[in-house]
Amino acid sequence: MIRHSEYSEDLIESRVEAHDSHHFEVKLDYSIDPTRARNRYKVEAYFFVPNSLGINRETYNTRLFFRDVMGYIRFKTPRLALDTILEPGYVRSPLYRIHRVLEKIRAGNTAQKLMNNLEHELRLLGCLVRANIRDHVREAVQVLPASLEEAGAGKMVELEEGMVELLHQVEAVLGEYRRLGPLLAGHEVSPIVEETCQWVDEYLSIVVESHLTILLETLDNERFRDTFKKVRGLARETLVRERAHRDRAGYPRILADGIPNEHYVYRKGLLKKLTMSVLFLRVKRKKEDNRLTDFVASIAAGVAMLFAAYATIASQELYGLNTGPFVAALVVSYILKDRIKDWIRRYSFSLLRERLWDRSIQIEDRSNGMVVGRCREAFDFISRSSIPERVFGFRHGWAPESIEARSKHETCMLYAKEISLNGARIGDKHIRLLDINDIMRFSVSHFLLRADDPKQTVRLYSVSRESVDLVECPKVYHINLILKFFSGPGYQDVSMERVRVIMDGEGSRAIDHIPEQGG
Repeated sequence: MIRHSEYSEDLIESRVEAHDSHHFEVKLDYSIDPTRARNRYKVEAYFFVPNSLGINRETYNTRLFFRDVMGYIRFKTPRLALDTILEPGYVRSPLYRIHRVLEKIRAGNTAQKLMNNLEHELRLLGCLVRANIRDHVREAVQVLPASLEEAGAGKMVELEEGMVELLHQVEAVLGEYRRLGPLLAGHEVSPIVEETCQWVDEYLSIVVESHLTILLETLDNERFRDTFKKVRGLARETLVRERAHRDRAGYPRILADGIPNEHYVYRKGLLKKLTMSVLFLRVKRKKEDNRLTDFVASIAAGVAMLFAAYATIASQELYGLNTGPFVAALVVSYILKDRIKDWIRRYSFSLLRERLWDRSIQIEDRSNGMVVGRCREAFDFISRSSIPERVFGFRHGWAPESIEARSKHETCMLYAKEISLNGARIGDKHIRLLDINDIMRFSVSHFLLRADDPKQTVRLYSVSRESVDLVECPKVYHINLILKFFSGPGYQDVSMERVRVIMDGEGSRAIDHIPEQGG
């Protein structure tokens, strides 16, 4: 993972993690320079798949690959702390902007643009509060030491003060947000704005309860129970208060004891999509109109036809018209004509792979419909000779003579993605939304079609019992993914990352991040 200063075009941060048992996600963060009209990035993903899974050109084509890939492009949630959101007069705070819009409405301006701005700021505020709570709770849980003795009393006090401050800030932000409801009702705002305010409020309440429950679960460990007694008490008070608030507001009780709770995930998903959609960019996909592909195909067809015509004329002069040898030569030339055309196309496409793309994507800003970027994608199977030596070396840990390298036969697939973002257009319309999240979700379902049973039985002789036992062992497969990142006008090489997806016949089991060594 590469880290540089803000707005550096060299900045590409990557995260690869499991989404569920059949999908894993590659999340990329691009830092946008608002002074440049073209911020360019490129990603190459090399998939090394065991031959035993039967993935090849005949069983897995480009159409199937792109059906297995889902992509999302959105603005990264701005880094705005909770105390900053509450700061009076801070122009980037959604709370400040909401009050400024209400002042204009109070003055008699009820234009639709103001209503859209209100709805935008309400949802953006929900995104900011969600990100702060999630990140702070995650950090608090991660930094808690394995034992109190390792950290010392001073560190424990510092951690507790930080958590107490977080809980007070959450309470203050929620209080300020919920005071907006009566204000909106007292102004001539559209019904959708009032409903959005309620939906975001319900979502924030669920988010707060979800993350504070995780925090309480950690702190209920007997090692921390006494040390963080104040934090646990405040967290419980917040949970009780949020449940009571949802009851008073008439929000559905979608998670409770003694009922099926089948609507919880569905309802939470709806609220999350409504709130987070303010960050998402609109993507319009289409098949790439690549004139170079048509030109190469035309040349191949012309050369093949020229050969067939010359072979026909030569065989006629040699054997005569309507003779047996002439007919045989005609059939052979016809067969070779098709082969020549395929050979030329295949060889040319391998040489021009970097200039041939399978589909293109137009990226639009939902708030104004303006095109702010473009993306092109390509997929193909590649031979060993086409794999860069650094990629191949990294795949095998710079040990080409290892048992895995010599005995494990693999198929290599290459997925390439090129993205160009108009930083100047984004900067003109947004001062808080500059960085971009590029999320790619890959399905492994096709890879499992020919996988063996997830468990295999092995016979083991027990010396102590003097008998043969049956031991179940997992049957796993490794898909190695090498990611190469490029940026800048000439696509300078930025970094490389290796990830190993471990899966069995039922889906993915784990994801290992393997550091680059040697080379």
